[in-house]
Amino acid sequence: MPLGGKYALGPQIHDGDSGLVFRATRLSDGRPMIVKLLERAEASLDAQRKLRVEFEIVSAMPEEAAYVPTELFESEESLAIVSEDHGHVSLAQWLAQRTPTLMDSLRVASAVAGCVARIHSRDVLHGDLSLTNIVVRPDTGAVRLIDFGLASVIPRNVAGLSPSAKLEGTLAYMSPERTGRIN
Repeated sequence: MPLGGKYALGPQIHDGDSGLVFRATRLSDGRPMIVKLLERAEASLDAQRKLRVEFEIVSAMPEEAAYVPTELFESEESLAIVSEDHGHVSLAQWLAQRTPTLMDSLRVASAVAGCVARIHSRDVLHGDLSLTNIVVRPDTGAVRLIDFGLASVIPRNVAGLSPSAKLEGTLAYMSPERTGRIN
């Protein structure tokens, strides 16, 4: 399925609340890409606004920590975040394909901590770290974070955080301060 004559969409790799994710090919040079797509006819104005905010937040992230987008693609039918595809798979898929050694597990855990530290250094909280939002490149072990749809930019002068009225994210991986469970 073509997207605006610029990208040929390939297999769908994720169906989330904030859009469909596809592997794709950029038609101008054949480069593999990742496309997070909202069909405007099916997406609320709020969903479109959230995708734009996600684009702005993740555009400011270091490439060692996140899939940094190359474009916010807009047409009358679609709105999409487009990034280069570096061959990563979700941590959930990676774990399903292998039984990691202790060293593999420690390397991934250390890399995830490094990614989180890098995004926190930019005053951003991811908001939904889970096995599907951490990706690993099987051939190199490189780790990145994806899906910044619930990310928040926190000003440095904020004394404390208050939980939102609506729980968003993956509850099993949610930090206590996001749920209001703080003593």
